[in-house]
Amino acid sequence: MKKMVIFGAGPTGKRMYDFYKDICEIIAFTDNNESLYGSEYNGIPIIEPAKLKHMDYDLIEIASVPGHDSICAQLQDLGIDSSRIRKRFPGMTYDREKIFRQYAKELAGVEGECAELGVFQGKTAGEINRVFPDRKLYLFDTFSGFDERDIEVEKCGDYSKARRGEYKDTSIERVLSVMEFPEMCVIRKGYFPQTTVGLEEKFAFVRMDVDLYKPTKAGLEWFGKRMTEGSMIILHDYYTESYSGVKQAVDEYVKAHSRLRRVAA
Repeated sequence: MKKMVIFGAGPTGKRMYDFYKDICEIIAFTDNNESLYGSEYNGIPIIEPAKLKHMDYDLIEIASVPGHDSICAQLQDLGIDSSRIRKRFPGMTYDREKIFRQYAKELAGVEGECAELGVFQGKTAGEINRVFPDRKLYLFDTFSGFDERDIEVEKCGDYSKARRGEYKDTSIERVLSVMEFPEMCVIRKGYFPQTTVGLEEKFAFVRMDVDLYKPTKAGLEWFGKRMTEGSMIILHDYYTESYSGVKQAVDEYVKAHSRLRRVAA
């Protein structure tokens, strides 16, 4: 169990404590409010930030969205390595993280690795990497936005108004920088499913977020043959009308595989 310090002893920090207390060892709170120093919350001491330099812990979670960047700078000025500061995207809610942790619990006894098809900047891949720390995470993306081959299918099927190159504002370096366990990530850059050549893995958890009909269908067909018993595939945009090809691809695949069940969320 990792040792955690929570930066912020106010209401947000206390909610964070309730979220993490069963999955991390919370050893201290710290805060810039001097009036709190020497007090406790649920038996956990509230200390001044300068004392962090002399403590043994694995990570610091910042309980402030508006103050996140300034607190990161403050911690780095104290000589604290940035690798010990929890990387979190703005807008990543604890409810969403709870859902991903629930997926991990449900799949605890299921064999296989993890994958994400459609990574973009790594927002969700980072959560997968965090809750499945002992599983390889295969990351499939063009890293150059939508491919012309898929756009042609969108036009023919009148599925969306997507354009070539959309979602190109990303890079492998950017994605890996937000991973807590980057050593567990395997990048597969390029056009799917060509990027699967030579891959023999089986999978327990796969997330797909590719927006378009053709890569969604290709992902279902490729991963569907490689999922272990009790495994899970989740998809984004099924109900997004502006990307109607996702629903079309899913419905076609489920219809062709009667043993599968689509669960709406």
